[in-house]
Amino acid sequence: NETYGGNLFVAVDKSPCSPKMGTIYAGNRVGSGNASNGVYVCDVMGQRVSDDLYRGGHSWSSNYRMAVDAQGKLYVPDWGDGTSGVYIAEPNKLNETWTEFFIGTRQSSGLIVNEGQNVGSSTPGVGIGGKGADTKLYVYLEDFGNGVGVYNIGQEDGSIVDTWSTAPSQYYDIGAWQANTNGNVVADPAGHGVWVSQYRSAGNNAAGVPSLMFVDNDGNVTLNSGRAPYAEMLNGSDRSGFTVSDDGSMLVINDGSYVLQFFDVTWDGNTPILTPKFSYKTGLGSIYQMAFDYAGNLVCSGNNIGIFSLPTNENIHTTPACGDFKFILVPTAVNETSVAKTVVSERYYDIRGIEYSHPVQGVNIIV
Repeated sequence: NETYGGNLFVAVDKSPCSPKMGTIYAGNRVGSGNASNGVYVCDVMGQRVSDDLYRGGHSWSSNYRMAVDAQGKLYVPDWGDGTSGVYIAEPNKLNETWTEFFIGTRQSSGLIVNEGQNVGSSTPGVGIGGKGADTKLYVYLEDFGNGVGVYNIGQEDGSIVDTWSTAPSQYYDIGAWQANTNGNVVADPAGHGVWVSQYRSAGNNAAGVPSLMFVDNDGNVTLNSGRAPYAEMLNGSDRSGFTVSDDGSMLVINDGSYVLQFFDVTWDGNTPILTPKFSYKTGLGSIYQMAFDYAGNLVCSGNNIGIFSLPTNENIHTTPACGDFKFILVPTAVNETSVAKTVVSERYYDIRGIEYSHPVQGVNIIV
């Protein structure tokens, strides 16, 4: 319930290997070019940890829907033509200059061109899929024709590149269905492709301009919410706010009447099947972006942040360590019947410091 003064966008750091795991980032946009545009850092309860506004050395025109990768790096898009692109912040270096992902010359339209190739664009939203070598950055590219660019930023050695100077690895040409252009992209956790929503008011989820689409890895649209049977299930998509659970089994979207609509997700090949699950009116009104935290709580952002705990059979969640913790003690010499022997011990510890005789896979915590 803190006062921000603008439209909010939200991203959650869910990486056990990140120094800031659990952090909620709140992107604040007051108006085009406003000095209060930027990012606040919040704790797991959605409360700002300070009044510091991070801008990364950038004059934000229209900072919009953000994402966090598996290393904890924050990706912030700018929809403004004069400041278009995607900017990347290291979690421990928010007060430093953020890296500009697209390399090239910015055109007056916001299109970014390098050596004759269209590299990037003004964008209202980005999404991250995969981790390590399989990491992909999905960018809603307004100046390409409102399609989605796929950037294979994961490298063979598991690293992730933070600059890009060529055309996207793939481009999903779905602009014919994206008349609103206020788009939001969320990667399918199982790797089938990407979900795309756009702002549609109540009564305006139509086949030609649908509230929600799914695009598989070959660029095929395998779900259009404006067509049967989904046209009757979804009454718009206010401010494009939606997300997918970390296991890909549930999708939630804010409809045109400000009601969260939850769907179970199953698959027929690369075609998702949505089954209504339950609905809930949050009282937040417009929701610009959503994300689940690691424990499965739903974080929503509109003019403020709301966090909602969903029905569950167990109020417990396992948070894995970032790999196993293995300590090898320094060898010591002991005398045994006048014979010197070397003793080496191997011990394993979880993130709480509790000792085990075997590698540690994770720790149960109450949420």
